[in-house]
Parts: sequence; structure tokens; C-alpha cells
Amino acid sequence: MNKMKNIKKSFVKNSFWAFISMILNRIGVLVLTVILARFLMPEGYGLYALTLSVAMIFYVFEDLGVNATLMRYVSAALKRNKKQVSSYYRYLLKIKLYLSVVISLIFLILSYPLAYYVFNNPKLFAPFVAASAYIFILSIESFHSFIFYSIEKVRYFSIRESLSAMLKLIFVTTLFYTVAYAHYILGVFISYFLVSLIVLAYSLYYTKKFVPELYEKPTISINKKKVRKFAEFLTIASLSGAFLYYIDSIIIGMFTSPEYVGYYRIALSLVISTTAFIDFPHLVLLSVFSKMKNKEAARAFSTAFRYFFISAFPVIVGIILVGKYIIGMLFGYSYLPAALPLYFLSISIFPMSMAGIFLSFFSSKEKPEIPAKIIMFTALINIILNVLLINLFLLISPLWATVGAAIATLISWTFYFVFSAHSAKKEFKDFYIPVKEAVKPLIASAVMGISLWYALTLIKDMNLIWGITLILSGAAVYFATMIAIKGLKKEDIDIIKILLKRS
Repeated sequence: MNKMKNIKKSFVKNSFWAFISMILNRIGVLVLTVILARFLMPEGYGLYALTLSVAMIFYVFEDLGVNATLMRYVSAALKRNKKQVSSYYRYLLKIKLYLSVVISLIFLILSYPLAYYVFNNPKLFAPFVAASAYIFILSIESFHSFIFYSIEKVRYFSIRESLSAMLKLIFVTTLFYTVAYAHYILGVFISYFLVSLIVLAYSLYYTKKFVPELYEKPTISINKKKVRKFAEFLTIASLSGAFLYYIDSIIIGMFTSPEYVGYYRIALSLVISTTAFIDFPHLVLLSVFSKMKNKEAARAFSTAFRYFFISAFPVIVGIILVGKYIIGMLFGYSYLPAALPLYFLSISIFPMSMAGIFLSFFSSKEKPEIPAKIIMFTALINIILNVLLINLFLLISPLWATVGAAIATLISWTFYFVFSAHSAKKEFKDFYIPVKEAVKPLIASAVMGISLWYALTLIKDMNLIWGITLILSGAAVYFATMIAIKGLKKEDIDIIKILLKRS
């Protein structure tokens, strides 16, 4: 009983900081996106988004599940045998360095043919070159930042996120006021490279401070075959996940002009930023699930589902109703076409937010092959649907091609969610989704949606003040309804109290 109580307190504490980290990251990314969008304008932002999407596809080949594997085994070694910590670190660091050097060089070599022959846009060449250097240093930095989760110092990961976001904002804003427009995109990726160097220094300093064993000479052997096997399945998941997040933008860029990539990425960035308020800290869950038996983990998973229902439904309804106004106010009215794909992408919030939780659940039980296979098939479906639907809707207009990509994304993530839930139930008999817990959040979200719709009919001139008022009043209506229909339980209040004490 005391063990479960300690795990719960540890989970809540680390979840709080992981949530803060996620919020800081998503807010930082959103603010940065707003600045980039307004300075670059649709075509320039489309070129930036296309460069980033291609870079992230290469970047995931530099990870191949190594980061999550490091976190999993260092965390276990700290609990069982600290002498193994440096062995796991050194072994995985060698793999990381090898992958990072090779893949970054491949990206550098392919920069010219990608820009000139694949995308038929010479403006992409210089940004591709800068991005190849950026993903190298980002790969090394992210490897070390994952250690904060292993040692349950998630607060320092949150600080790392704040530092990274603040420096990017400072560097990029300074760039836009000092460099000619023609060099904006190249300058952005050079700025990202410099920021990652600084953040790497931060991660190295604090990981050495908290876990000096990492940097000691290995004195004990480890089961490298087991480590590689674990990483192999995470590799499939990480590769497939990258394709799910970025392949749509790349395919849009291959068939349309850059501004339509910009519209689509603006809509997607708004959806991804929104998930920060409903996404659970799956890296914390991986650490926590690893300490639980199957039955306990299944129960914890079901509890996480309940909180997901409470937070997800109102967010989806809200973004559908006020999304286009948010786009206009944040990014500028030149990006209003992004509202069309946003309507479809917003529904993807539900299945998309659960991906990390399923991965953590299976990985913690050393069954990463299950989500790996599912997400691999999901990625294949996504690629096929993107090619078919983008070209089909392109017959209507280039803007409707972005809707094709949005529908492909929605179908793909729904497939992932359904089959992950089915596999979890099949693999762990104690696993279940508390479907009944979704009823009251749905009712409260419907009430909130009706109130927001009515308020929008009364507002003649939408502005920032009205927008903030609508969001806050919508949240108030939702929680008031939840309280009225007894959708919130005593344990929810207890969780909030623990968070307040631990923060």
C-alpha cells in the first residue's frame, strides 16, 4: 500500500513538472510560430515548414529509439545496480554519435537534389544545408536531456524547455530585425543550431551533477543484445511517428506551392499546441508503469483515460468553434485559409494525444513491438491516404488539397487508437477503457459548445479581448456543468491538492 502511495506521489509530482515542461514547450513553439508566420508570410513560412519537415524526417533516423532506450535502462539501473549506469550510457552514446554523424552527412549530400529536383525550389538548398547541422547537435542534446526523466528530475527538463524557447525567441527576433529578408530562413536554422549548443551545455552540466556515475569508466558488462532488441521496436515506432507528423507537409510541398504547406502547418501547429493542455506526460508514465505490475498498470492507464476524456472533449469543441478567429488574431488574416484544414485536424486531437500513453504502457512492460507494428501500419496507411486524398482534393483547389491531408491524418490516428486499444485488451486482460466516464464530459462539452456558438452570433467584431473572454467563459461553463452533473470526483480534488503541495 505504501509502495503504491509513493508511486502515486512520485507520478503526480513528476507529472506536474512534465506537464509544465510540455506547456512551456508548446507555448514556446506557438509563440515562435506566430513570430515566424508574421515575418515570413505564407510563402516564406511554407518554405520554412517544408525545410523543418524534411529535417525532422532525417532527425528521427538519428534517434532510432536510442533516447527512449537510454531513459528506460538508466532508470532501471539506478534502481537495481548503479554500476550499470555508465555502461548503458557509453554504449548508447556510441550508437547515437554514429547515427548522428552518418545521417547528418547524408542529409547534407542530398540537400541539392532535394531542393532542385524533388521540390523544384532552389530556395530550399541553403536552409537544407543549415538544417543538416542543426539536427546533428539537436540529436546529441536531446539524448542527454532524456536523462532528466531517468533520474526523475523532470523540473530540470522543464527549465531546459524554458531556456530553449526563450533563446529561440531572442535569436530569431533579433535575426528578423538585423538580417535581410532573403536570408531569414537560413538564419533561423543557424539560430536553432546555436541554441541547441547552449542547451546541450546545460544538460551536460546538470546530468553530471546529479548522476556522476554516467561519466565514470564502465566496470560492468550489460546485455547489449537485449538493449538493441528493445531499441529496434522503438525504432519502428519513432520512424513511423515521424512520417505521421511530417510526411503530409512534404507531400503537399511536392504537389502545390509553398504557401499551402504554410497554411497546413499553421493549422497543425495550433492543434499540436492545443494538445499540451490534454496530453499526458507519457515519459513519466513510462517510468511509473515500469514499477507497476500488469494489473496496477492497467488500472493506472484507465485512470489516465478518464482525465483524458475530461480535458480532451471541451478542447476539441472549442477549437472547432473559435479556431478560425484564433488563426486570424495570432498569425494574421493572410493565414485564414488554414481554418479549412483545421476543422478536420481538430478532431485528430483525441486519438493523437493517446499515442504517447499507449507507447509508454507497452514499452514499460517490455512489449514495444506491439505499438511499433501498429504505428508502422498506421504510417503506411497515412502515406497512401495522403498521396490519394491530396491529389483527389487537388482537383478542386490547392487549398482543398490541405483538407485531403487533414482527413488522411484523422483516419490514420483513428486507426492507431482503435488497434492500440484492441491490442492492449488482448495482451493484458485487466486493461479496459472506461467508456462510461466519457458521457458526462461529452454532455458538459455540448453545453459549452452551445453557449460559445450563441455568444459568437452576438459578437460583431472579434478581437483579442473578446477571444480571451470567450475561451475563459467557455471553460467556466464547462467546469460548472461538470460540477452540476457530478462529473468531477473527490479524487480529482485530491490530485489538485497534491500538485499544489508538490509544486
